[in-house]
Parts: sequence; C-alpha cells; structure tokens
Amino acid sequence: MAVGLIPNLGKSESMAMASELLLQLEEAGEEVWLEGRSAQSLDREDHPFSTWGGRVRFAIVLGGDGTLLAAGRRLLGQDVPLVGVNMGRLGFLIELEVEELPQYLPDLLAGNFSVEKRMALCATVQRDQRQVAKLLAINDIVIARGAFARIINLETSISGEYVASYPADGIIIANSTGSTAYSLSAGGPLVNPRLEAIVITPICAHTLYARSIVISATDVVEITVRAGRESTMLSLDGQEGFALTNNDIVRVEKAQDAFLLVDLDRRSFYHRLRTRLSEGRL
Repeated sequence: MAVGLIPNLGKSESMAMASELLLQLEEAGEEVWLEGRSAQSLDREDHPFSTWGGRVRFAIVLGGDGTLLAAGRRLLGQDVPLVGVNMGRLGFLIELEVEELPQYLPDLLAGNFSVEKRMALCATVQRDQRQVAKLLAINDIVIARGAFARIINLETSISGEYVASYPADGIIIANSTGSTAYSLSAGGPLVNPRLEAIVITPICAHTLYARSIVISATDVVEITVRAGRESTMLSLDGQEGFALTNNDIVRVEKAQDAFLLVDLDRRSFYHRLRTRLSEGRL
C-alpha cells in the first residue's frame, strides 16, 4: 500500500519539504500518492482522493491545522489516517514538528502507531421542503450573518424539541475536536476530543440567557434561519461556505464516517492544552 503526501500548496517551505520527502520515500521503496495540483507541482501521477481508500495506508500532511482539516473533509470515508507535520503555527491536530519527522518516519513506515477516530459533523440544508445541500465538517459548522447584515434570528431545536430562539450574529455547532477552535473564542467550553459530543454556542447573542449547550452525539440540531432579506452564510471549518436564505432549515448531526488521525502516543490532549494556554495561542 502507498503512502499519501498532502502539502500546503500555498507555502513554499511546505512544497520544498514535500519534494525532499517524496524523494526520500521513493528511495526507501515506498509508493507515494499525490492528488490534483500537488501531483502536478511535483511531477507525479494524479491519484484523486476518492481512490485512496484501501490503497493508501496513511497520509502525511505538511502544513497546519487548516491543511489537515481540508484534507480530512475530502478523505472522510476513505479509511486513511492523517499525520500532521507542522509547517506553520502549531495547533491541536498537528502530531509532529518538522524537525521531528526524521525521528518518527521509521515508526510511521513500520506501522508503529495507533489510529484515533474523531467524530465528524454532517449538515443538510432544507429549502422549501427540499434538501439543497449536504455538507461535512471536521471541526464545526457555523451559521453567521453577512458583513453588512443586521442581527439574525436562529430558532434552535434539539432532537425535535424547541430550545430557544437566539437573536445573534450567528451560531456555532462544534464537535469535541472543534471545541478548541471558533467555539472556544465565542465562550464555549473545552471538551476532550475522545468524547463524542456536540457543542452549541451562540455568537454575540443579544440576550442574557444565551449559553453554550453540550449535547449527546446522538442528538440532532435543527436551526431555522429567520433573516428576512439579510445575507447569511453557512461555513464548514471556516474554509468552505454555502449561502443561506430566509427560512432555510439547517440540520446538523454526527457524520456517518469518522475523521482518522495517526496517534504516535506522544502528547495527550491535556499536554497540548497546557502548552497552548501557557503560550497564549490556541
């Protein structure tokens, strides 16, 4: 089985590292798969992500959390665990610093690692009683007003039971992995990613009763967007967007497939949390 290689195309240092690592892996007798523009840039055959399942045993991601999230969304359901190598600011999902890769590469190639399964999220959008979109996220799904829009009203139900209507700038529906991202900045709680849970956090709600809610992964969140003519956007991990209209219903639940991470048993969640908090950068 091959080794996948996913560099951040927007960083010259990532592409330089990818070129060096590619030659190193091939000299070691490894078949290396790349996709799309990465394959074109490194002059290798293009292997679409949709073909990686059962053919790639793990993939090395050269970048930051954003690169890892983008790759994770596209590889959901392909059963390919990802190992992040830091080429920027270290986040909660990155496993290795770039200088540590030579030390741990033999373990990776020998399969001396475990695979951690993280819950992903699935959002469907209903418009005029029709499903118009089905979208996947690794961290969070956010509904937010446009840049020049007024406050929107978000009618929120959990597993069919009405909870509250939030007049707010938006709302974040995160999983445990995403609890350390945008949800945290909006005042949400930190949740150990080994727990399967959903966190609902209003953004700048104009009410005194708005608090984050942590619910079971088996629950389903439904949000009806009351925005009049104001522009509203649904975003996935802060990277992809889908335009919403008034009275759209967004349904968020646990995705069928899990997000897979390589675990070299090096740093616990609490170690990462302690170091990130002490450095003042989450």
